[in-house]
Amino acid sequence: ARGQMSLFRLIVFAVAGKTGEGVFEAAAETGNFAIGVDSDQKYINPDVILCSMVKQVGKSIYDTVADMDANFKGGQIWTADMATGYIDVAYGDDTMTQQVSDELKAEVEDLKAKIVSGEIEVPTALK
Repeated sequence: ARGQMSLFRLIVFAVAGKTGEGVFEAAAETGNFAIGVDSDQKYINPDVILCSMVKQVGKSIYDTVADMDANFKGGQIWTADMATGYIDVAYGDDTMTQQVSDELKAEVEDLKAKIVSGEIEVPTALK
């Protein structure tokens, strides 16, 4: 029934940028959690948002334009991923509620290192 605490909590990955804020509101209302996207969205509701998958779109565009004279090759697909440093996980700052333990964050860092090294291959729609 609504209002009763469940043994299980849901985590919804709100892959919608600012338009996903309704997911954060719903998670707060129902006692569940969410994951943000695009930027570190934890500031919106630190008690509900566990972390965010950050995409450094502005930095990737800036760096690409700044590098146009030296290395730009038109007509090619360029992938921004964890190896390029444009994709990462963010947990807000130290003043915010941290539901993800330091041990789990260390495991995430280990997995990121394996992705960057190529030990773990993340499939894409282009491969």
